[in-house]
Amino acid sequence: MSSFLDKTPFFKLFVALALAVVAYRMFGFCGWWLLLFAGVGLGLMVAITGLHNAAQLYRYNFLFGMGTLLVLFAMGQYLAEWQQQRDVFSHTGRSGIYTVELMDYPTIKERSVAMDVYVKTFSDSTRSEHASGKAILYLARDSAAMTLNCGDVLLVSTKFDSPALRGNPDEFDYGNYLALHGFGATSYVRAGEWQKANLKTPFRLRTIAAKCRAYLLDIYRDMQIDGNEFGVVASLTLGYRDALTPELKETFANTGAMHVLAVSGLHIGIIFVIFNTIFSFLDKNHHTRRLKSLLAILFLWLYVFITGLPPSACRAAVMYSFIAAGDCIERKPYIYNSIFASAFLLAAVRPMLIYDLSFQLSYSAVLAIVYFQPKLSALFTFKQRWMRYPWDLATVSLAAQIGTFPWALYYFHQFSNWFLLSNYIVIPAATVILYLAALLFALSSVPYVGVAVAWGLKTTLTWMCKGISAIESLHYSLTIIWIDIWQLLLLFVSIFSFGLWLNRRTFKVMCTGLVALLCALCIGVFHNMENAQKSQLTLFNHSEHVIANVVEPKKNSVYTTDSDEAQRLGRDFWEHNQSVAPTFVPPDTVGIGTPFVFDGESYLMLTRYPFQNKVAPLPLEVNHLVVSRAIFPRKELFENYIHPKQLIIMANVSKKNTEKFIHLADSLEIEHFSIREQGAYVRHKKSR
Repeated sequence: MSSFLDKTPFFKLFVALALAVVAYRMFGFCGWWLLLFAGVGLGLMVAITGLHNAAQLYRYNFLFGMGTLLVLFAMGQYLAEWQQQRDVFSHTGRSGIYTVELMDYPTIKERSVAMDVYVKTFSDSTRSEHASGKAILYLARDSAAMTLNCGDVLLVSTKFDSPALRGNPDEFDYGNYLALHGFGATSYVRAGEWQKANLKTPFRLRTIAAKCRAYLLDIYRDMQIDGNEFGVVASLTLGYRDALTPELKETFANTGAMHVLAVSGLHIGIIFVIFNTIFSFLDKNHHTRRLKSLLAILFLWLYVFITGLPPSACRAAVMYSFIAAGDCIERKPYIYNSIFASAFLLAAVRPMLIYDLSFQLSYSAVLAIVYFQPKLSALFTFKQRWMRYPWDLATVSLAAQIGTFPWALYYFHQFSNWFLLSNYIVIPAATVILYLAALLFALSSVPYVGVAVAWGLKTTLTWMCKGISAIESLHYSLTIIWIDIWQLLLLFVSIFSFGLWLNRRTFKVMCTGLVALLCALCIGVFHNMENAQKSQLTLFNHSEHVIANVVEPKKNSVYTTDSDEAQRLGRDFWEHNQSVAPTFVPPDTVGIGTPFVFDGESYLMLTRYPFQNKVAPLPLEVNHLVVSRAIFPRKELFENYIHPKQLIIMANVSKKNTEKFIHLADSLEIEHFSIREQGAYVRHKKSR
């Protein structure tokens, strides 16, 4: 271990920086702690440099390293706080006229046009001022919105809000996802409430890169590459993922082939080989070889920039840059140090990147491949090349899976059982696609030749998509497994221990790995037993539809006005709790709303007003009354027809009517719960 640390100084630097970011995320920023760590660290460094005795320097040299790590820890805290402050959206919740600049080309959706924007100025009836931050802007889909381009400046009348959790069980935290990517708010703008401004935009390298990518994407379109084939080739070669349909993404994810759609080490390696081949005429002497390496690095980073600088591509580009730089000075870099150097550099530029899923998957995969693949490959040796290639491909896939499957279980809650079979299709196909795409860009203007290359590219894409779809249709292609953060950590402890055991075959190391694995399994068994007995009522927070879900052992009833939307919202929750298949019940099946009982208390859900021109001899006594959009806040409802102990207001009730219902409930001394304001209504059955 000491040998590894000596040869990998960037490992210690990255760990110190990562721990600082984790501490910042857990406990927040504290200037006094930052000054304490920085002061102690600098004090240790100064104290050691003041020693003149060689023996003392050697004996206390570790204190200098500790001081460096403490200073780096303090720097990590400062960088994390600086990034958070830089990404803060300055005018959240304020209505007015905003000047925004498009960061990239818009994405055409079914009913809107989505775009990433820089917010530049804000003005209202009283003042005009500078604004800052990045946001996701949705314009109502029309012909004008669909003609916008990267770099355009718009004037929009709107209010930007930060996405908030709606409180639905197992809900994806969209706000946190946007924050990790530097976006602070979202907004929807109706037609007629925006216009294009004739303002000069500043020079931005990102805008130039986006226009270059758009030009290359147009080559695909001009060559009649469209549909799923266009979505795959645009994502695989240029990092443009907006053309991927949700169905296609799900197919690749379910078969364990999603990694090929992200520009990563495989893609960067092939591009690096292509550039090295292009500049091979410079292999004449020592000086021209240096020029060749510099040109290869330059064009490699140009390609990464065009793809949008994804973490997986940046990691690979930094590593290949170190390799090329090593060739310049005729030194071979230590692979692990190169990996952690790239991680350290990326995290120093954007500290919160360590929480980005693509960052975590990319580095876990490459570390596992570098460590485990040679050991797996050595299990069997083949002299014949045609047998050695498929075995090496299998070991690379298996090693990558070892490093990434804990992340897949934690974030996606699924394991692709046929991942080896999928990689036998997508990796060779991706290699061919990258070479053909490079040829197409170079020869698209050559008559007949460009058409022939495009035909070969489209055919390869078609067969790859068909192969992946066929694998998805196989039985037992997917296993659903949910794990929590403790199981995630235990799985990585187990993987690390077993990996260490391959080098140090000691009982202690093996025992550590087995105990960690056993603890992870025990936690899973405990969760399954707990979920098997779970009874829960959930009134989902949805702005359009009514969705009420009662989950009990061997029963799953959903009262809803839209079963498709209920399936989308509840799927993760039902899978997590291993619930039986849902039974969808339309509302108002008995004429006076939808009554049901949970935990011995009565609920009545109204999706329409059933008491028009009717007289009730006595008001109906219920524990909980659930009202939706069609019910208006009338006092007669509570005085003449229903006496509830609690009023629950669904999220599809307008804000104005929600306030009226709350005021009415207060005046009648009725307890109330607003799903719009307080999030989804969740209640568990009390243990008796």
